[in-house]
Amino acid sequence: MRAIGRFLARAGRFLFSYLLSLVFHWEGLIPAVLLLVLHFWPGIPLYWFFIALGLWMLFVLIRVLFFRFAIRSSVPTPFQPNRNPYSKTYKPGKGITDAPDPAETAEPDPEPSPDSPSAPLAPSGQLDSIQQDLQNDGQRPSSSSISPQPGSRNP
Repeated sequence: MRAIGRFLARAGRFLFSYLLSLVFHWEGLIPAVLLLVLHFWPGIPLYWFFIALGLWMLFVLIRVLFFRFAIRSSVPTPFQPNRNPYSKTYKPGKGITDAPDPAETAEPDPEPSPDSPSAPLAPSGQLDSIQQDLQNDGQRPSSSSISPQPGSRNP
């Protein structure tokens, strides 16, 4: 008795999905309706209407059966470790780790003191020109230490 109940439950789910697919693919019914109108107006045989209706229903049935087969035959992919070295959760030899890296959760370095230069290390002569450029707030210096390349035009 349980087998019959399971069969009816599965059949009910299938019929529901089939009817829902018929509703979603209603545009396939248009040729059958046109043939039915042509039956009543010029008088073509009624079996053309049933042939078009049956082909539409058969086409939708084949699609539903195909999707049902494709869903049942798919196998979920097994877990694979993360091998992307650019990922935040990558650990060499361990794969994915959900715990954050201790280096990432460490407290940031204290603010640099005002005495230390914030610009990259450069020779002392260049450091003065860099600080001067920073003080100009983006204004173009009157003279540039960069000379134009031979063959290039000046704007």
